[in-house]
Amino acid sequence: MSWDKSGYGGSGGTAIVPATQWLFAEGSQGYFDTFILLANDADVTANATVRFLVQGGSPVDLPVVVPAHKRVTVYAGDVAAVRNTSFGLDISADRPITAERSMYFPHDGARIWEGGHEAAGANATSTRWFLAEGATGPFFECFILLSNPGNTIAHVTLTYLLPDASTVTQTIDVPATGRQTINVETVDPKLTNTAVSTTITSDVGIIVERSMYWPDISIGWREAHNSVGVTAPALRWAVADGRIDGPRG
Repeated sequence: MSWDKSGYGGSGGTAIVPATQWLFAEGSQGYFDTFILLANDADVTANATVRFLVQGGSPVDLPVVVPAHKRVTVYAGDVAAVRNTSFGLDISADRPITAERSMYFPHDGARIWEGGHEAAGANATSTRWFLAEGATGPFFECFILLSNPGNTIAHVTLTYLLPDASTVTQTIDVPATGRQTINVETVDPKLTNTAVSTTITSDVGIIVERSMYWPDISIGWREAHNSVGVTAPALRWAVADGRIDGPRG
Protein backbone atom coordinates (compact mmCIF):
# COMPACT_ATOMS: atom_id res chain seq x y z
CA MET A 1 0.00 0.00 0.00
CA SER A 2 1.42 3.38 -0.98
CA TRP A 3 1.20 6.49 1.19
CA ASP A 4 0.50 9.96 -0.15
CA LYS A 5 2.90 12.37 1.60
CA SER A 6 1.60 15.47 -0.17
CA GLY A 7 -0.90 16.42 2.54
CA TYR A 8 -0.82 17.18 6.21
CA GLY A 9 -2.60 15.58 9.12
CA GLY A 10 -4.64 17.15 11.86
CA SER A 11 -6.77 16.53 14.92
CA GLY A 12 -10.10 17.65 16.25
CA GLY A 13 -11.59 17.98 19.69
CA THR A 14 -14.79 18.58 21.60
CA ALA A 15 -15.53 21.89 23.31
CA ILE A 16 -15.26 21.68 27.10
CA VAL A 17 -16.21 23.71 30.16
CA PRO A 18 -13.88 24.55 33.07
CA ALA A 19 -13.57 22.08 35.94
CA THR A 20 -11.29 21.43 38.92
CA GLN A 21 -10.26 17.93 37.81
CA TRP A 22 -9.13 16.57 34.45
CA LEU A 23 -8.21 12.93 33.85
CA PHE A 24 -6.41 11.28 30.93
CA ALA A 25 -5.45 7.68 30.24
CA GLU A 26 -3.05 8.47 27.38
CA GLY A 27 0.38 10.05 27.53
CA SER A 28 3.92 9.07 26.55
CA GLN A 29 7.28 10.79 26.35
CA GLY A 30 10.12 9.33 24.31
CA TYR A 31 9.04 8.24 20.85
CA PHE A 32 6.23 10.75 21.40
CA ASP A 33 6.28 14.36 22.54
CA THR A 34 3.41 15.01 24.96
CA PHE A 35 2.09 18.46 25.82
CA ILE A 36 -0.47 19.30 28.52
CA LEU A 37 -2.41 22.49 27.79
CA LEU A 38 -3.98 24.35 30.72
CA ALA A 39 -6.18 27.44 30.34
CA ASN A 40 -7.66 29.76 32.97
CA ASP A 41 -10.34 32.19 31.83
CA ALA A 42 -11.06 33.48 35.35
CA ASP A 43 -9.97 36.78 36.92
CA VAL A 44 -7.75 35.07 39.51
CA THR A 45 -4.77 32.71 39.39
CA ALA A 46 -5.34 28.95 39.46
CA ASN A 47 -2.94 26.64 41.27
CA ALA A 48 -2.86 23.21 39.65
CA THR A 49 -1.07 19.91 40.17
CA VAL A 50 -0.30 17.70 37.19
CA ARG A 51 0.11 14.14 38.43
CA PHE A 52 1.75 11.74 35.97
CA LEU A 53 0.47 8.20 36.59
CA VAL A 54 3.56 6.39 35.32
CA GLN A 55 3.14 2.92 33.86
CA GLY A 56 5.33 0.57 35.88
CA GLY A 57 6.48 3.33 38.23
CA SER A 58 5.46 5.76 40.94
CA PRO A 59 3.35 8.87 40.29
CA VAL A 60 5.15 12.15 39.68
CA ASP A 61 3.59 15.44 40.81
CA LEU A 62 4.26 18.76 39.07
CA PRO A 63 2.83 22.00 40.53
CA VAL A 64 1.75 24.48 37.85
CA VAL A 65 0.52 28.06 38.26
CA VAL A 66 -1.97 29.15 35.62
CA PRO A 67 -2.33 32.97 35.69
CA ALA A 68 -5.68 34.69 35.19
CA HIS A 69 -6.77 34.83 31.54
CA LYS A 70 -3.69 32.87 30.50
CA ARG A 71 -2.75 29.54 28.98
CA VAL A 72 0.20 27.41 30.16
CA THR A 73 1.89 24.64 28.16
CA VAL A 74 3.54 21.79 30.07
CA TYR A 75 5.98 19.75 27.96
CA ALA A 76 6.46 16.29 29.44
CA GLY A 77 10.00 16.22 28.08
CA ASP A 78 10.92 18.94 30.58
CA VAL A 79 9.97 16.61 33.46
CA ALA A 80 13.01 14.37 33.88
CA ALA A 81 11.17 11.72 35.90
CA VAL A 82 8.71 10.93 33.08
CA ARG A 83 11.08 10.88 30.11
CA ASN A 84 10.94 7.56 28.26
CA THR A 85 7.79 6.50 30.09
CA SER A 86 4.10 6.09 29.33
CA PHE A 87 1.59 7.61 31.72
CA GLY A 88 -1.94 8.70 32.49
CA LEU A 89 -2.67 12.13 33.93
CA ASP A 90 -4.61 13.34 36.97
CA ILE A 91 -4.83 17.14 36.94
CA SER A 92 -6.39 18.98 39.87
CA ALA A 93 -6.77 22.71 40.46
CA ASP A 94 -8.03 24.98 43.22
CA ARG A 95 -10.43 26.64 40.77
CA PRO A 96 -11.96 25.59 37.45
CA ILE A 97 -9.61 25.42 34.45
CA THR A 98 -9.67 23.62 31.12
CA ALA A 99 -7.16 20.94 30.14
CA GLU A 100 -6.24 19.18 26.93
CA ARG A 101 -3.39 16.89 25.91
CA SER A 102 -1.57 16.84 22.57
CA MET A 103 0.86 14.14 21.39
CA TYR A 104 3.12 14.22 18.34
CA PHE A 105 5.50 11.67 16.81
CA PRO A 106 8.17 10.67 16.12
CA HIS A 107 10.42 12.58 18.51
CA ASP A 108 13.64 13.65 16.79
CA GLY A 109 14.77 16.56 18.92
CA ALA A 110 13.83 19.10 16.26
CA ARG A 111 10.02 18.79 16.55
CA ILE A 112 9.63 17.81 12.93
CA TRP A 113 6.70 15.50 13.46
CA GLU A 114 4.93 13.10 11.11
CA GLY A 115 1.60 13.06 12.93
CA GLY A 116 -0.23 13.42 16.21
CA HIS A 117 -3.49 13.52 18.10
CA GLU A 118 -5.21 15.67 20.71
CA ALA A 119 -8.03 15.27 23.22
CA ALA A 120 -9.68 16.93 26.18
CA GLY A 121 -9.73 15.07 29.46
CA ALA A 122 -12.58 13.52 31.42
CA ASN A 123 -13.82 15.05 34.65
CA ALA A 124 -14.57 11.84 36.55
CA THR A 125 -13.73 8.16 36.57
CA SER A 126 -16.28 5.49 35.70
CA THR A 127 -16.65 1.74 36.15
CA ARG A 128 -18.04 1.36 32.58
CA TRP A 129 -16.57 2.59 29.31
CA PHE A 130 -17.51 2.08 25.67
CA LEU A 131 -15.36 2.44 22.54
CA ALA A 132 -17.16 2.14 19.20
CA GLU A 133 -14.07 2.59 16.99
CA GLY A 134 -11.22 0.17 16.56
CA ALA A 135 -9.34 -1.58 13.76
CA THR A 136 -6.30 -3.83 13.57
CA GLY A 137 -4.38 -5.47 10.77
CA PRO A 138 -1.73 -4.54 8.21
CA PHE A 139 -2.61 -0.84 8.15
CA PHE A 140 -4.08 0.30 11.50
CA GLU A 141 -2.71 -0.32 14.97
CA CYS A 142 -5.11 0.13 17.88
CA PHE A 143 -4.22 0.69 21.53
CA ILE A 144 -6.50 0.93 24.57
CA LEU A 145 -5.15 2.94 27.49
CA LEU A 146 -6.37 2.36 31.05
CA SER A 147 -5.55 4.81 33.83
CA ASN A 148 -6.35 4.36 37.52
CA PRO A 149 -6.01 7.57 39.58
CA GLY A 150 -7.37 5.89 42.71
CA ASN A 151 -5.60 4.30 45.66
CA THR A 152 -6.77 0.71 45.09
CA ILE A 153 -6.02 -1.72 42.29
CA ALA A 154 -8.59 -1.90 39.49
CA HIS A 155 -9.71 -5.31 38.20
CA VAL A 156 -10.80 -4.69 34.62
CA THR A 157 -12.64 -6.79 32.03
CA LEU A 158 -12.55 -5.85 28.35
CA THR A 159 -15.04 -7.39 25.93
CA TYR A 160 -14.12 -7.01 22.27
CA LEU A 161 -17.13 -6.97 19.91
CA LEU A 162 -16.39 -8.39 16.46
CA PRO A 163 -18.29 -7.93 13.15
CA ASP A 164 -19.57 -11.53 13.17
CA ALA A 165 -21.19 -10.95 16.61
CA SER A 166 -18.60 -13.07 18.40
CA THR A 167 -16.67 -11.64 21.35
CA VAL A 168 -13.24 -11.93 22.94
CA THR A 169 -12.79 -11.31 26.67
CA GLN A 170 -9.66 -10.08 28.40
CA THR A 171 -8.99 -9.38 32.09
CA ILE A 172 -6.25 -7.07 33.30
CA ASP A 173 -5.30 -5.30 36.53
CA VAL A 174 -4.46 -1.61 36.61
CA PRO A 175 -2.32 -0.67 39.64
CA ALA A 176 -3.37 2.12 41.98
CA THR A 177 -2.18 5.49 40.62
CA GLY A 178 -1.00 3.62 37.55
CA ARG A 179 -1.70 2.96 33.89
CA GLN A 180 -1.80 0.01 31.48
CA THR A 181 -1.44 -0.18 27.69
CA ILE A 182 -3.17 -2.80 25.54
CA ASN A 183 -2.11 -3.43 21.95
CA VAL A 184 -5.40 -4.91 20.76
CA GLU A 185 -4.03 -7.06 17.94
CA THR A 186 -1.81 -8.99 20.37
CA VAL A 187 -4.64 -10.02 22.72
CA ASP A 188 -6.10 -12.91 20.70
CA PRO A 189 -5.73 -14.36 17.17
CA LYS A 190 -9.28 -13.19 16.39
CA LEU A 191 -8.13 -9.60 16.95
CA THR A 192 -5.12 -9.58 14.64
CA ASN A 193 -6.95 -8.19 11.57
CA THR A 194 -10.46 -6.92 12.20
CA ALA A 195 -12.76 -4.04 12.96
CA VAL A 196 -13.58 -4.07 16.65
CA SER A 197 -15.53 -2.23 19.33
CA THR A 198 -14.84 -2.60 23.05
CA THR A 199 -16.75 -2.44 26.29
CA ILE A 200 -14.81 -2.09 29.53
CA THR A 201 -15.96 -2.74 33.10
CA SER A 202 -13.99 -2.22 36.30
CA ASP A 203 -14.59 -2.75 40.01
CA VAL A 204 -13.27 0.76 40.74
CA GLY A 205 -13.42 3.96 38.74
CA ILE A 206 -10.86 4.29 35.91
CA ILE A 207 -10.27 6.34 32.74
CA VAL A 208 -10.21 4.77 29.27
CA GLU A 209 -8.92 6.14 25.96
CA ARG A 210 -8.31 4.60 22.54
CA SER A 211 -5.46 5.62 20.23
CA MET A 212 -5.02 4.46 16.63
CA TYR A 213 -1.98 4.90 14.39
CA TRP A 214 -1.32 4.23 10.71
CA PRO A 215 0.22 2.93 8.52
CA ASP A 216 1.72 -0.10 10.24
CA ILE A 217 4.71 0.65 12.48
CA SER A 218 6.94 -1.45 10.17
CA ILE A 219 6.32 1.25 7.55
CA GLY A 220 6.45 4.07 10.08
CA TRP A 221 3.43 5.73 11.63
CA ARG A 222 2.46 8.98 9.95
CA GLU A 223 -0.97 9.77 11.37
CA ALA A 224 -3.21 9.05 14.32
CA HIS A 225 -6.40 9.79 16.16
CA ASN A 226 -7.46 9.42 19.78
CA SER A 227 -10.59 9.65 21.89
CA VAL A 228 -11.69 9.15 25.45
CA GLY A 229 -14.44 6.55 25.79
CA VAL A 230 -18.04 7.24 26.66
CA THR A 231 -19.54 5.99 29.92
CA ALA A 232 -23.04 5.04 28.77
CA PRO A 233 -24.88 4.12 25.57
CA ALA A 234 -27.60 6.49 24.35
CA LEU A 235 -30.50 6.58 21.90
CA ARG A 236 -29.30 9.75 20.18
CA TRP A 237 -25.88 11.16 19.24
CA ALA A 238 -24.97 14.51 17.68
CA VAL A 239 -21.72 15.29 15.84
CA ALA A 240 -20.87 18.87 14.86
CA ASP A 241 -18.02 18.19 12.42
CA GLY A 242 -17.93 16.33 9.15
CA ARG A 243 -17.07 16.74 5.48
CA ILE A 244 -17.24 14.68 2.30
CA ASP A 245 -16.11 15.09 -1.33
CA GLY A 246 -13.12 17.12 -2.45
CA PRO A 247 -9.76 15.80 -3.72
CA ARG A 248 -9.33 13.45 -0.72
CA GLY A 249 -12.92 12.26 -0.50
